[in-house]
Amino acid sequence: MNTLMQDSNIKKVVTGKILALIILNAIIDLEANFLIVTSFEYASVTSIVLANSMTVPFAMIMSVIFFKTKYRKQHFIGVIFCLLGLIFLIVQTNQPANDLQSSSYMKGMLLAVGGAFLYALANTVQEYLLNYVGSYEYLGLLSAFGLIFGISQSFALEYHKITQMDSSNATFLAFYALAIFVFYSLVPFVILHTSATALNLSLLTTYIYTLIGYMILFNQKLEYWYFGSFSLVLAGLALFYLTPEQTFDIKGESEV
Repeated sequence: MNTLMQDSNIKKVVTGKILALIILNAIIDLEANFLIVTSFEYASVTSIVLANSMTVPFAMIMSVIFFKTKYRKQHFIGVIFCLLGLIFLIVQTNQPANDLQSSSYMKGMLLAVGGAFLYALANTVQEYLLNYVGSYEYLGLLSAFGLIFGISQSFALEYHKITQMDSSNATFLAFYALAIFVFYSLVPFVILHTSATALNLSLLTTYIYTLIGYMILFNQKLEYWYFGSFSLVLAGLALFYLTPEQTFDIKGESEV
């Protein structure tokens, strides 16, 4: 994948469809984060983690549609391993049946699945854009537009909550913002060397870290099967990464 931005590409960034796509991707990514964060108000962490795993099949479908990616049998086996590890983890958390039937729970799940779809779409568009612009240029433009849209939406929808925020919540928000900053700074480099699908597959490990952190913070017992689930995910990741994908660049030439 060519990541060197030529002089002609600079003009595209400033005036062409590439700039429009970056602006669109900033909006898509913002709304993906908004849907996921909002879903935590209605459903449990374990349920949201399971719904977010839908980013993997969404990303695979989009890669096939937009990049004509040809996945091998080993890729699908790797994905199955990862999803089985995550599903096994979720099943063992024993979500109460009453919660599963509530309208609030369903709303949270729909928000989480919607966020997963938008995440996959944003990463796929990003993979396309990195053919035209360098990582630093992309990050700069995405951050600039994302900041504008994010601040505008925050004050439009949650001004009251922002003004009523205490110092403790502000501290947590600051750490969250720092984590997001580091994450988004690294994502383009990961996609450059892998793909949007591989990125989302790797992010399944973060869900396991999330659940382990949840268990520790809320004094829940950490069972041995957490590590079994984690091992399944790691095995699936190894199988996926060790098998090269066949893709086609924007000119239709095959890349392996």
